Amino acid sequence: MIVMDYHAILLQLGITPNYKGYHQMLTALEIVEANPEALTMVTKWLYPAVAKRHQTNWKQVERNLRIAVRTAWGTNRDFLQKLSPLPVKKRPTVSQFISILWKTDT
Repeated sequence: MIVMDYHAILLQLGITPNYKGYHQMLTALEIVEANPEALTMVTKWLYPAVAKRHQTNWKQVERNLRIAVRTAWGTNRDFLQKLSPLPVKKRPTVSQFISILWKTDT
């Protein structure tokens, strides 16, 4: 998937550029595109890699991404469900959310 699609999806989910998590989510998706194994080591590898690019710490990245997921869940849950190949009955974790977006073919 090209990055432009991720921008459109995040916007439709209510995650706008005024959220730090918006930019950090795009970076996380870019990293996962290049190395899918990053999803298996979110705290040890993905968050620190995103933090390095955004000149912050991994805990702040984790928080910003959780806020982004919470925003998406509260704003457009139906669209998130359409993106997911499996039923989404509760708010996804950050890694589940990234996986849903990464696996999207729209």
